[in-house]
Amino acid sequence: MKECQGKALVALVADDARILAVCRAAFQLGIHNVVALVNEPARIGPYHTLRIKTFTPSLFQPTLLALFARSPELFEQLTQTASGQDVREIYLHNSEVTGKALQELGLRGDLLVLSIGRNGK
Repeated sequence: MKECQGKALVALVADDARILAVCRAAFQLGIHNVVALVNEPARIGPYHTLRIKTFTPSLFQPTLLALFARSPELFEQLTQTASGQDVREIYLHNSEVTGKALQELGLRGDLLVLSIGRNGK
């Protein structure tokens, strides 16, 4: 199989067997950051063997609500459909910006940065 350029996969399907098959295929394509919704907690074993991050329906809604409560801007951004508004995930690999604070980058004032990853964190 050809290596996939994607960095992560979130698998949200009602069929646990189908999700596991998708997760295995993702690993074969080189996607190792995988999060999967496991509908039947008794079936988590094979996911953990593949080092897939799992969550169950009982954790899904409370986790999402807690995230939105901590980040009201995220909730607004993801639930509004304002004209000209867009949600994007951007990876910067530029030595001129590496390690700099956001305020040093001179970004436009209408941007909302939700998270920053540095050194895999």
